[in-house]
Amino acid sequence: METNEIAKTSDITIRVGLDKDRVPVKIEWSATDMHEAGKMDECKAMAVALFDKDHRETLRIDLWTNEMQVQEMDRFFYQTLRSLSQTYLRATQNKELAEEMAKFAHYFGEKSGSKTVILREIRGKVYRETQGINIRKSCFRQRPKGIRKSSRCTPG
Repeated sequence: METNEIAKTSDITIRVGLDKDRVPVKIEWSATDMHEAGKMDECKAMAVALFDKDHRETLRIDLWTNEMQVQEMDRFFYQTLRSLSQTYLRATQNKELAEEMAKFAHYFGEKSGSKTVILREIRGKVYRETQGINIRKSCFRQRPKGIRKSSRCTPG
């Protein structure tokens, strides 16, 4: 039986430092479940979307610092688009439309050059990691630290 009773709460804090022209120069965030008290992580950009319960409209907060490079913004959008297609699938089970979203994300990644290959050395071996592709079971029996589940690796 599903209930809407709150069993636990978590706070997410976002701190934005602005210059004299109100342009973001520093963005920091923390979450009570992920950080020790008072510790904040810095980021260069954020995109937050909230669906208003009463008005049934999406509210957005999109900020980036003045040091964010165009290449980094391309990568940020590519990764966001990929994750949105995965989130949409989990939320709706609409596989057909989620796959179309993922195709567009793939297209965007190729056109913007955001699908990069990264070389990583793990336990003395060099691996190629292509951003945004799922890891294959043949790569590792256990995934070493530093390799995310959403990355593809092949010995380089």
